[in-house]
Amino acid sequence: MTDTHLRVAIIGAGFGGLGTAIRLQQDGIDDFAVFERAETLGGTWQANTYPAPSATYPRSSTPSRSRPNPTGAGSTRCRKKSSST
Repeated sequence: MTDTHLRVAIIGAGFGGLGTAIRLQQDGIDDFAVFERAETLGGTWQANTYPAPSATYPRSSTPSRSRPNPTGAGSTRCRKKSSST
């Protein structure tokens, strides 16, 4: 077996690992390896399953366009602050 020297070893082929590999290539560094224990890429997003939002939040707590939140909480609209002069 031939000894191989790597400048960088990236542990994990998730979002961060793949992003690091891309950035290294952009910077002209090509002597690196990405190590992943799973059979496919994806890291946490590949390994875990996530419930639908409806399973996490009751329907009554998520405002919709047809039934907006009366308190305005969670609104993404910009509100102009009144100046006190």
